[in-house]
Amino acid sequence: MPLATSKLINEQSATPSGYVVGDVTLYTNKKENNEFDIKGLVSKITITESIYSGSIEVDLIITDAVNLLEQLKINGQERIDINLKRSELKSDKKSGFNITVYIAEVLNYSRQKPGSATYQFKCLSKHLLLSNTKTIGRAFDGTPGKLIKNICKSDLLVDNKNLEQVSESGVVMKGIFPKLRPFAAIKWITRNAFDSKGSPFYFYETAKNGITFMSYDDMLSEDVFNPDNNAEFIHNPFYEPKHEIGTEEHYNETKRRISKLSSRMNMSKYISTGEGAFASQLHSIDIYNKNYKTEIFKYKSPSKLNNHIPFHDDEFEQYGNRKINDCVTGKNYFISNNPGNKNNYSHMLNDNLLKGQSYLANEDIISHDITLPGDFELEPGRVIQMIYLRPSLEGKTDDYIDKMMSGRYLVTSIVHEFQAEYTMKLRVKADSFSSDLTDIISSEVENA
Repeated sequence: MPLATSKLINEQSATPSGYVVGDVTLYTNKKENNEFDIKGLVSKITITESIYSGSIEVDLIITDAVNLLEQLKINGQERIDINLKRSELKSDKKSGFNITVYIAEVLNYSRQKPGSATYQFKCLSKHLLLSNTKTIGRAFDGTPGKLIKNICKSDLLVDNKNLEQVSESGVVMKGIFPKLRPFAAIKWITRNAFDSKGSPFYFYETAKNGITFMSYDDMLSEDVFNPDNNAEFIHNPFYEPKHEIGTEEHYNETKRRISKLSSRMNMSKYISTGEGAFASQLHSIDIYNKNYKTEIFKYKSPSKLNNHIPFHDDEFEQYGNRKINDCVTGKNYFISNNPGNKNNYSHMLNDNLLKGQSYLANEDIISHDITLPGDFELEPGRVIQMIYLRPSLEGKTDDYIDKMMSGRYLVTSIVHEFQAEYTMKLRVKADSFSSDLTDIISSEVENA
């Protein structure tokens, strides 16, 4: 693997896809003389992080001409430290990753050329590997964030510095872990955790900030990702750089350019109504007081990325002359409560289950997979601003912005790829539109 990309000027990256490999160090399971530099054997590094995953995943493609597996007796539990860095062009700004992971699997061994072998190290964070070695069978009492922080520190041996992004907000919950693995217990807590607005929580890890536990509403409340006062990511296939490589102008104009894009339009109201996205009903049985009641939910004004709701707020014949958010019996939930045992795990579901499920059903009304130049500062859970030009008029003027596709998006996953260049593959999702649906229709009619 090259020590750096070739596009460097005075050790600074000439393009936003430039980077330098500092170190890739493998530690064997011997107690002494166990440190080996394998940077020269690595042909590709891939780092995957997602708000749906509690651990980063690192894949190293190894081109081995020194018989590394036999010489170091690698058996799938070795530690690897990785340092990746970049100095930005004509700037004092430096960024990068310092990651420690452990080999979980050795995959895809092959000998396609004489004298060398290729294979893949699939690596995970220590806390995920450690989770498979123990179970938890104790009582718990506290907010979801405090419970998760306690599991991470006492059971998964995570340092406090890697838990700074764990929010301790949420409703107090109480119960007993029935011999669950630590990671399974964290997933269970996360699944049943909601903030004061009813939005769900996510437990995940990023290469930049470590373990994070944050609610959907808190993610949306963060400022739009804007490290250099250049916040908008733009998709324009006809774009051509106006400045030469190596200039500050070229660096800035290419930094936010989306080179590839594919989209998923999850706008089916047929599916959404069945998932309780806009209306639902909760049936609860009170075991302690021996009564039964129902509660209804109607989509009104939840926290959302953009200003406008993802449906027409009118009555329709296909819904029995009702608004779509009046169809409360389309999705039903059933729970049992025991209020005599205060703060049990069902306690928080009474007020939050319907809202939380609505957030989850609406989080990917529009989803894009985009490719960008690498950025060490961007991570899952951040909000970005996207500009999407209309297909038939791309490359002409900003007046032709696609109002339906453009807007604020939540970054849900990033795949960092380090090879000849540093690129990122992002999945971004939106739960709403930046323009009212009726305005969009009127605008299209006028321009027809």
